[in-house]
Order: sequence, then C-alpha cells, then structure tokens
Amino acid sequence: AATEGGEDEVYVLKRYYTFGQLTRFISAGDTRLFTKSSDPAGWAGVDAVAVRKPSGEVVVVVVNDGAAKSLTVSGLEAFAGAQVAVTTTTASKNWAESTLTFGGELPLEKDSVTTFVFG
Repeated sequence: AATEGGEDEVYVLKRYYTFGQLTRFISAGDTRLFTKSSDPAGWAGVDAVAVRKPSGEVVVVVVNDGAAKSLTVSGLEAFAGAQVAVTTTTASKNWAESTLTFGGELPLEKDSVTTFVFG
C-alpha cells in the first residue's frame, strides 16, 4: 500500500513466519527421524517432524493448533538435562528465541509453531 510520501508499506503475513520455522531449520541433507508423540487426550491439531542434521543436531518442529500443552516425543530421552534452543511463532510472537533445559517434555504455546534444536 502506498503512503502519503509515495513509499510502499510491506505487510508480512503470519504464514511467512510459520513457513520460516521449517525452512530455517530443515534443509537438504537432513534425515527425517521416526518419532512417536504422546497423545493421551487424543489431541487433534498437533503435528511434528523431527530430523537429524549432518552435524548431529536433532531438530523437532511442532505445529500446535490448539490450547497450550506439553508433548512427549519418543527418541529424545538421550537429551535429558540438555540445553535446547527454542524458536516460537504465535499470534503475538515472530521467531521468538529462548532456551530450556530438556526434562522430557516439549512445552507448546497455544496456536503455535515451535522449533526445538537439540545438541
């Protein structure tokens, strides 16, 4: 949209940040890992993908189309106690970075895309 001074404004859609969660952290050469996630309440709307990078890092990207919750993903037990880099996109956050000490569960914010980088 043009402004009074003749400059254009750029609007970035939320799906740009959502798609960015995948393209920033998953790339050619990564190996997709088979994982099972906990689903004790029959949660719909939680999708996850896990990959091992050639460097040995494991990346888990989770899309949560629902209420805040914690998710247990099989195959991550070896990372108990490790520092994990977290990147989150929600309605009010765009690629917000933080860290957590992995205790066996992945915390998911309401209606979010969250990337966890282990190792």
